[in-house]
Amino acid sequence: MSIMSQTIDDIAIFIAAYDDIGRSALSPSQLADISGMASEKRRHERELTYTLINHAAEACGRYAMLAGAALGHLESGAPFLKTGLQEPIEIAISISHCRTGACIALSEHHRHFGIDIEDTSDKLERVASKFINDNETRFMTGRDMLLCAWTIKEAVYKAAATAGLPLRDGIGIKAIGQRAGDPVSHFPVESTITAAGKSYRGYSRIDSSRCITLCRRI
Repeated sequence: MSIMSQTIDDIAIFIAAYDDIGRSALSPSQLADISGMASEKRRHERELTYTLINHAAEACGRYAMLAGAALGHLESGAPFLKTGLQEPIEIAISISHCRTGACIALSEHHRHFGIDIEDTSDKLERVASKFINDNETRFMTGRDMLLCAWTIKEAVYKAAATAGLPLRDGIGIKAIGQRAGDPVSHFPVESTITAAGKSYRGYSRIDSSRCITLCRRI
């Protein structure tokens, strides 16, 4: 199993590919949740999400209570964790999937955070005007930065938990740049963002084929 992990600002991040799915380790409540999904794609994504949750429970003692935990969703669509007896677990979670894998972020202490993972795509260049405002164009120096901006906005959207928040004009990237030699060097691109009257800090990791961003309120 090649699950990667990183902790930023007391938020634990776990990243995996679909080859990492561990179906044999899924709990009855997790399997029941998956079996109720009509879409094979959604089932595959949920299997990987549960693999990541179970891995976090095994790898980190403070998340041991997550072993076999299932997911629920609030009316807003935001996910939460629950035991097999349907009791909520007081660990906040954010989840994201793309074609090549998935990631989750977990925290006992933070609630206003979000994570996003996205593969490189030509489509972003065609729809850039839908999510990049005029003030942000100066940061968009290539495809990597455009991809990074998309994941930043998606992660902040989750963190802000504000229904109908527009990506283009409701979420503003104020600064973005490399942080060489920083303790979070696995996520070396740092950004400052505002949304719904609040400020957020983003940490991004840009690989050859995708970008992962964690954002939290500051």
